[in-house]
Amino acid sequence: MKGALNVKGDIEVEELSLTGGLESDGLLNAENIEISLRYEGSKVREIGGKKITVRKKARFIPFTNHAGSLQTSIIEGDEIYLEHTIAEVIRGNNVTIGPGCEISVVEYHTSFNQKGNAVVKEHKQI
Repeated sequence: MKGALNVKGDIEVEELSLTGGLESDGLLNAENIEISLRYEGSKVREIGGKKITVRKKARFIPFTNHAGSLQTSIIEGDEIYLEHTIAEVIRGNNVTIGPGCEISVVEYHTSFNQKGNAVVKEHKQI
């Protein structure tokens, strides 16, 4: 899907592939979640899934400011890769926190990687 998705309540699908923006006051739950952020102000209360990827969408026009981000309370999944995400808690097996992230706590089982200018206040293996 391309564009903006605004949902009151929960979103439950098998697979979500979104380029644009997203807003939901509920839980986003899917087996595979792939979000390419294009707009500022994406918010979801909770995200849960097996494989979760959030990236900043590259722009074709050079020298333009593009500040897409995602805000959420908690993300839980097996394989998690995040860019430009602001969250309280990230919980997963293999977690990679990429550029532009501000995370309060990362709880991981197998692996944790922090890249670029990501800010992680606390990380612990559980």
